[in-house]
Amino acid sequence: MLAFVGSLWVVGVVLLVGAVIGRSVTLGGTELPALTTPKVRVAVAGIGVFALVLGMLLYVPTLTGTGSGAAATGRAGGPPSSASAEAPQPPGTDGSSRSATPSATPTPTPSPSPDTPSPEEDSTPTASSPATEPKPSAPTVRVRWQGTLLLYSNGAPTGWWLDNVPPTPATIGDLGLECDCHPGEVVANAIAAWDGSSPPKYQQCSALSGQLARRALAVQEGAMACLKTWDGRLGYFTVTSMPGPSELNVAATIWDRR
Repeated sequence: MLAFVGSLWVVGVVLLVGAVIGRSVTLGGTELPALTTPKVRVAVAGIGVFALVLGMLLYVPTLTGTGSGAAATGRAGGPPSSASAEAPQPPGTDGSSRSATPSATPTPTPSPSPDTPSPEEDSTPTASSPATEPKPSAPTVRVRWQGTLLLYSNGAPTGWWLDNVPPTPATIGDLGLECDCHPGEVVANAIAAWDGSSPPKYQQCSALSGQLARRALAVQEGAMACLKTWDGRLGYFTVTSMPGPSELNVAATIWDRR
C-alpha cells in the first residue's frame, strides 16, 4: 500500500511541475513531455492534484492501522501478551498437555485424639484444686521515734510533746503527770489501756481509736497503753519503773502517720 501511495505522489508532483513550467520534466524515472497549450496544462495540473489527494487519503488509514497494531502489541515497550509470550508445553504420553506446576496434594489436618484434652479443657481449674488468691499483707508503718522518758511532778504539771523528734518538755503535752494528788496516774492527749502480753502493733492501737478519748489512766509498773498525739500520730508506752509516787520511767514508741 505504501508503494502505491508513493507512486501516486510522484505522479502528482511531476504533473504539477510540468503544468507549471510547461516544459519537459523527468522525476523519479517518470518523464513528462513539454506542455504548450494552456488547456492541456490546466488539465494536467488537475490530474496531479487529484493524484496527490488520492495518495493522502490512502496514506491516512495506513497510519491509523499501524498505530492500532502497535497498541495491540503493548504500550511504551511493555511486554507482549501472555498468549504470544508463553511457550507451548510438550504433550504428554497420553496426548494431553502437562501442567508446568505439579498439583499439590492437600495434607489432612490431624484430628485430636479423644484421650488428649483440648487447651480449653487444660485451662479450666478442677474442683479438687480451687484457685486461692493471696491475701494482701498489711502495710508497714515507719517508727518516727523510740526511746525512754521520765515523767515526774514537782508540784506543777509536767510532760512531753511527742510529735517532735526528739520529744520536747511541755506542761502535760501528749503524755505527762498532772500533779501529786493522783499518784500513779498519767495524763495524755488521748489514751487507752493495752491488755496484751506483748507490745501492741500499729493496727492494734488503731483498732482502739474508739477508746482513745480518755485523758487520764491509772498505771503501774509493767502496764502498757496506746496513745494519740496532738497531730494525730499513734504510739504506745510501757511503764518500766516507778521510783516514787510522782515519778515514772516509760519506754515510748511513736509511729508516723499512715
